[in-house]
Amino acid sequence: MALIKKFAKAPAEKLDYAVDYAQELSGLEDSIASSLWIVPSDTVDDAGNQAISLDDGVTVDYSEDSPSPTYTLGGTLFTDTKATIHLSGGTLGEEYRVENRITTADGRCYARQIIIQVVER
Repeated sequence: MALIKKFAKAPAEKLDYAVDYAQELSGLEDSIASSLWIVPSDTVDDAGNQAISLDDGVTVDYSEDSPSPTYTLGGTLFTDTKATIHLSGGTLGEEYRVENRITTADGRCYARQIIIQVVER
């Protein structure tokens, strides 16, 4: 699994984070057909604060492939080459590992991770 980037955000911010697959897909003439996000949402950190989460209205599916919820609707979107997620919340000082899994039109599967570091701004 490739870790591609670390982002910083304040607990009160609600921001978009994207994984761009253009470099991998351009030479293949392929495009994203589906995108799934795995986030540590609906959990509580040790200090009792809510973990980072998606926008309201998210559909949650639990997969045997992952111990975390997989989100497929609401708070996410994708284009032919980029997958985006909208995240809010988080506990100051904590880091959250968020994974994006895509399947392309030609059946290729990619998985990339980003880290959201919650900092004071």
